[in-house]
Amino acid sequence: MAPSEKPVEDYHKWFDEEHIDMLAEVPDLRSGSRFQLLKRSGDNGEDASIFISANQNDDENGLGVPIWKKSIDTP
Repeated sequence: MAPSEKPVEDYHKWFDEEHIDMLAEVPDLRSGSRFQLLKRSGDNGEDASIFISANQNDDENGLGVPIWKKSIDTP
């Protein structure tokens, strides 16, 4: 994930106050982690997004259901 023109603090606020609560409603979500890139290097390193989020889901993971879509498409 790469926050647009908004400051990184806004991204963290969105993630903590909106995204996580909505993800918690996704069926069969087991866990989630968020990581921040600390250093870029190599060819095209500047193209690397500064955040990545990884979630663990059961087999019937609920991805694609309306609440999941809502959790990634908030203002």
